[in-house]
Amino acid sequence: MTTACMAPATDDARDAASRLLGAAAAAAATPVPTAREALRRVAAGDATAAVVAFEDSHDGTDVATLDALVFDVADLVVTAETDVVHDGRTTRWVVVRPVDDASRPPDDVPVQTLFFVVPQLNRPGVLTEMLAAFSSRGINVGRFEPRPLHGSLGMYGFLLEVDGHPGQPWFAAAVADLLAATSALTHLGTLATGERVWSAVSGRMPAGPTLQDRDDLAALVVRWTPEGTGNDGGTVES
Repeated sequence: MTTACMAPATDDARDAASRLLGAAAAAAATPVPTAREALRRVAAGDATAAVVAFEDSHDGTDVATLDALVFDVADLVVTAETDVVHDGRTTRWVVVRPVDDASRPPDDVPVQTLFFVVPQLNRPGVLTEMLAAFSSRGINVGRFEPRPLHGSLGMYGFLLEVDGHPGQPWFAAAVADLLAATSALTHLGTLATGERVWSAVSGRMPAGPTLQDRDDLAALVVRWTPEGTGNDGGTVES
């Protein structure tokens, strides 16, 4: 009989597994050294589920988890998540299961769908078209993050986190538009999520030449305009 696994074998991973799987299942979970190994065990049928880190507030997306989920294994989806805070650092942990074992999230909670998409061509407007599939319908895309495809420099796929799930009326039409702009599209999961909202920047503040108003923008244009092209530092048009 197979059991769940978790990676890596840390107190935070055990805490996340307990929240996501229940105390008994977490206690029986097999610790493995890496997310890639955990996901491969689930894909091979040697584990029922994997609990792995997906992102954190300091380093962003756990690229080992994302790349393994996108490129190394097939027919696995993210089904649940929880945030663990440790020493001022928030890490989002997820459960990954075979797609046939994934259950539909409740209708009365916020739901998110994860996609990985590869644009059809690297051309002006293709990224706008991908996002417009959702923005034109008033659907929020919470994350649009590139990952290299390893073919050559400049070749990227994109992780999308979209508010909503396949059971909602807009889904089929939006994804049909997305397909028209992509050469590959993978569904990485649909799961219930906590409330996520934009807020003022906190934590690390951006350094360097920041733009706070239109005067700063006008100064930037003047600074980077070659001499003799006629730019006199006038106002920046809307």
